[in-house]
Amino acid sequence: MTAWGEGGEARSCDGILSRVEENDAKVTELCILPIKNFTSADVERLATAISAKGTNTHLTSISASGHVVSPACLEVLGSAVASRASENGNSTKSSTGITSLSIGDKDMGDDGIVSLCNGLSNHKGQYGEPLKHLDLSYKNGSEVAMEAIGKCFGACATLQYLNLSRNEKIGDVGMVALSNAVGTEVQPFRSLEYLNFSECNIGPEGSRSLVSSLIVDNVQDVPKNKRRAVSLDLILNSNPIGAIGCSALGPLYASAASTGWSMLSSLSLVNCGIGDDGVAALADSARRCGSSGLKRLDLSRNGITSQGAQILSNVLRRSEDGNDSDVIAWQDMHDLRLAGNPLEDKGIATLTGVLVQRGTRPAAGNSILTDLDLSSTKCGPEGAAAALRCGGLSSLRMFGNRMGCEGFGAMAPLLRGGHPSLANLDLGGNDAKEDAVAGLLRCLMVREEEGWKSKLRCLEIGGNEVGPSTEIILEDLLIIRPDLDVARDRPKGEDEKVDR
Repeated sequence: MTAWGEGGEARSCDGILSRVEENDAKVTELCILPIKNFTSADVERLATAISAKGTNTHLTSISASGHVVSPACLEVLGSAVASRASENGNSTKSSTGITSLSIGDKDMGDDGIVSLCNGLSNHKGQYGEPLKHLDLSYKNGSEVAMEAIGKCFGACATLQYLNLSRNEKIGDVGMVALSNAVGTEVQPFRSLEYLNFSECNIGPEGSRSLVSSLIVDNVQDVPKNKRRAVSLDLILNSNPIGAIGCSALGPLYASAASTGWSMLSSLSLVNCGIGDDGVAALADSARRCGSSGLKRLDLSRNGITSQGAQILSNVLRRSEDGNDSDVIAWQDMHDLRLAGNPLEDKGIATLTGVLVQRGTRPAAGNSILTDLDLSSTKCGPEGAAAALRCGGLSSLRMFGNRMGCEGFGAMAPLLRGGHPSLANLDLGGNDAKEDAVAGLLRCLMVREEEGWKSKLRCLEIGGNEVGPSTEIILEDLLIIRPDLDVARDRPKGEDEKVDR
């Protein structure tokens, strides 16, 4: 149960904190909304309750983002959190204590972050423990804060989630400070499964430092129980990483010689200015070392053209002989997001052409990639048709391509009877007129050809013209295909949304 903190007299936290002090077993998560008054006395009261000598043993999560908390109070709170780990001796086996923390406002700054880390580091070397989840996004931290975070959490065995996004002062200097602060006696941040550095002004130099913050040169010298055993989701959106930064990040997404798999399971580089050259850098590392284990890649809004699509197709292509064991550099890649890149029909046809096609055997093309986002890629009728000819995709997004009636006309025959692999198809925002939308829906009403059954379950057509005649077709479609949900806009002039 979560205590949201909206009740009580006026905006006082007294009622919430009383329940924490009384060790209410139903209160395991505490969320103090910004509308509440969370005073210094309240912070100290909370710290006392959750400390090793305090009364509370059920609370595991504190969320108090947006509140001004003094550095002194942050240190007290951090010390209280860490004291529980110290009391239990081995925090990874403890069932009590705070494991999730989100606190402070946009002006928390270096002083606040350093004080919190100092508090968390004050107990018998249990640095950062027992925290598993720490959110310090939008806290105005710089290189000083990064040094404190590196010292506190670099060797932490419990931290799994770290969000440092929207700290624009970090920059390359901050990433260097982080790298210099982590130790080498263990693999840094070895339990981390999620790391977010979006909007932190990180460039190529910072990318190199990030790599050294996560990888030790001689991992064989590190005891096995202090090495990384989990993969990482890394989010670096809206940073000036560029093509050079993509090369610098290579050791993270390439398969390591010591393990045979990539440290990353997911990499997000949305709006990082990487262009076609950045795609080439990513592909080069994948070809040289492989990227076994990398499952998701988001390269949306990076100015990638048909040239970049050709490069991507080369690392997704199966070998000539179709041998499963020797082929695809990104051999585990199932989710590729390319929204907002001007791929055009040529690029889309090239990319989708290496995927397994409808009516062919799986070995004839890449059947590993199942989710593809081609939203706002300047996709036209030819590109849309090429994408629908794929026989291994389960999710395809083509939102916002403004392909109009011509695009819907090209897709309609390929949706006759549904689709043999697609479960989710997004055709929203394409400005098709009602006649074209109706024509596509009529094709869906046709019974499948013998030998396959449609897997289509969700079709999105919002942002295209829908009128009374289309609604009649949808009513008939519901009878023929009751397992298909069609999401669309309200017909013009209709007062209430039609319910399906």
